[in-house]
Amino acid sequence: MANVGVLAGILFLAIEIQQNNNLLERDITLSNQDVINGQFINSEYLPGILTKINEATGQSGFDVQYIEEFGLTQVEATRWIRFINQQWRQNEANWVALGGSEEICRALASSLRRGRDHQIYWDNRQEGYNPEFVECVENAR
Repeated sequence: MANVGVLAGILFLAIEIQQNNNLLERDITLSNQDVINGQFINSEYLPGILTKINEATGQSGFDVQYIEEFGLTQVEATRWIRFINQQWRQNEANWVALGGSEEICRALASSLRRGRDHQIYWDNRQEGYNPEFVECVENAR
């Protein structure tokens, strides 16, 4: 009987270690993304780059929806998209770390119904996410 208890304890520790590894991996990924993206998005070079691209090609992409619907400048729209992207990446990482939680999907679907800015982002960027995560959010929507 004692051996069963020891095995159960070892199994429990293995599960805990795996969960901690998942959470650590999530935090590292998000931190790296934030540093890399943040350096560029918040740099002094971004406004000039966006101006040149818009002059050469005209505005394109879903950032125009933010500019037109919310009256944002190109730089503001880009920064807001980055902010929303970080939130959704965090949500996806939490979903993965918690084993595909339906509860997270329901909460995210609720945020999509409340916030037009999140609707625009999700409708245009969901292909960049884990297909199972997308399916979970869409099913909850």
